[in-house]
Amino acid sequence: QTISAGGYHSTDWVNVKDKDAATEGFVSGYASQEYNEDFAEIYAYYVTLSEEGWNKIIEQAGENGAKIINKKLDIVRSYFLNSWNIDLDTMRSIVLRRSNEVTSLDLRKLD
Repeated sequence: QTISAGGYHSTDWVNVKDKDAATEGFVSGYASQEYNEDFAEIYAYYVTLSEEGWNKIIEQAGENGAKIINKKLDIVRSYFLNSWNIDLDTMRSIVLRRSNEVTSLDLRKLD
């Protein structure tokens, strides 16, 4: 709640381009709306984007924006580990692996 306090675009987030949002420490324009969406977007983007996709956001963010995003990611990691005993990096690797396998799954048989 405090990392980007004063930096949220509560009413004009729809005008914030994702590329510009990154430089402000947000993973998307939508994440810049408010802290709950910021948390949710960090989680969703990190878990579902490939390493290349995540690194593109970090690269676009520049040094300052990347520092902010990574600080928020550390909070998300801690939350999942301490509240749910879920290692976010392990979860991410499973989600990405399973996403790559989806085209070869027989969805009629899910043994």
